[in-house]
Formats: sequence, structure tokens, C-alpha cells
Amino acid sequence: MYNIKHALMFFFLLIERPNSALSTVYTAENLADLSAILHEVNNTDLVLFDIDYVLTVYDDKILRPCGEKLRKVLRKKLKQLEKQERDYLDSQTVLDAKIELVDSGMPAFIKEVQKKCPNVIAFTSSGVGLLGLITCQEKLKLAELRRFGIDFSNAFSTYKNLHNTESVNPLPAFYHGILFSIPDKKGESLMMFLNSVNFQPKKVIFIDDRIENIKSVESECIKKHIEFLGVHYVAAANLPGQVDEKVAYYQYDYLIKNKQWLSDEKAIIYLQNYRQD
Repeated sequence: MYNIKHALMFFFLLIERPNSALSTVYTAENLADLSAILHEVNNTDLVLFDIDYVLTVYDDKILRPCGEKLRKVLRKKLKQLEKQERDYLDSQTVLDAKIELVDSGMPAFIKEVQKKCPNVIAFTSSGVGLLGLITCQEKLKLAELRRFGIDFSNAFSTYKNLHNTESVNPLPAFYHGILFSIPDKKGESLMMFLNSVNFQPKKVIFIDDRIENIKSVESECIKKHIEFLGVHYVAAANLPGQVDEKVAYYQYDYLIKNKQWLSDEKAIIYLQNYRQD
């Protein structure tokens, strides 16, 4: 019985070994770490950069990774509203809130990666189409990146505007170098995209701030026998500063009442004036 048990364990290790050889996942705390990990990129690879919290981040603390837990609590107020009003407020937040680069060196770094590999795209869970005041979320996301000198539109340039036509849901969608994922299904979305553009990379390199997204893509790559390198990029989570709960509560209350998103600075001033009154 003892020998049979260990023989079975050895057999399963042999089965799993090829898969583990296909996949590696690292954690990068900053751009220097990321640069060291990606130093051997070549033209047979596919490189995917998540956008939110990898390339860009909101200036207001409640909209950053440090505010995620409280943000989930505060967003319950929005979920009580009708969808039309909720979409309007979400769009107003997107339009009002200031965004900045997680690292000012990222645009130059991406250009260096693009010199080595033509298949470099953005990969996001952001929505597409209409959202409240926003007529086309794809165009807005593209404009935001270009404003910071980041442009992925040369990748898969034959497919400038590609949407899923096999279901009511237009996702996944590809727009000028940005792949928009089905929510919580980045692995499945990537494979649907690769099938659509008839491309099989030798290696997929995926940079994301959420480990569950990395695992999703890793799993699909292993199924397809594609080498996978995942990078859990935590630079945005390491940014200095913390959420002021009173400010955050005021921002969401003000948003619902006045249909406008207040920056941290304005919310602090409004709160100080309110206390004085």
C-alpha cells in the first residue's frame, strides 16, 4: 500500500511538471522590478498591461487601492439607486476625478518594450460603449492613455475596432490596442481575442495588480500550452497616503446629492466650512 501511494504521487508530479515549467509568476513592487523581469522580451511574445492601478491611478485616496475596502462599503449607497442614475454618477466620477501615472517612467518603459516586441497591448476590465454621460468608454480610455504618452494602437493594427458579435454582450472588445475583458474572465477573454486575430504567441507576459486576474490568464495559457509569465504589480498599492474616512463619506454623499465628484482637496475645504457654519 505504501509503495502504491508513493508511486501515484510520483506519477502526478510527472504530469504537473510540464505545466509548472510553462508558468512563472513574480511580484514587482516598482518599475525597476518590472524592468528586470521583462528584460528578455522578444517579437514572438504577447505583452499585456492592465491599465487601472498598473499604468494609471486616481489622485483621490478613496479611489486608490488603499481605499478599496471602504469604497465597497460606500458604493452600497449607489447600488440602491436605479441603474440609469447609478451609471450617471459613475460616469460623473470618471469625468471629474483626476488620474495620474502610477510611475512617471512607465511611458518610456513601454516604448522600450515595444521596440523589442510588436505585440504589446493594454488589457482592462473597464466597460465599453455608453455609460451615463460617457458616449464611448473605449474612446475615453484611449484618450487618457495617449494624454500620458502611452499608445498601443500599432499592435494588431488590422483590428482597430473589434467587438464580440456572437452574443448580446459586446465583450471582449479590442479598440486601437486596448483589449476590454469580460468582467472577472480575463483568461477566457484573452483566448477569445487570440482566436479572433488568429495569433498564437510563444509566451504571454501579463502585468496586473490583481493576482486573481493573473491566475485566470495563467490557467488558460497552460491549457493551450502557451508559456506564461505573470507579474503581480503592486506599485499602486504601495503609494504613500491613506484614506480619511470622513472625507470619503462626504465625497459619496455629495456625489449622490449634487451629481458631482469632489476631489480630496475640495472635500476637505467643504468639510472645514461646514464645521465652521
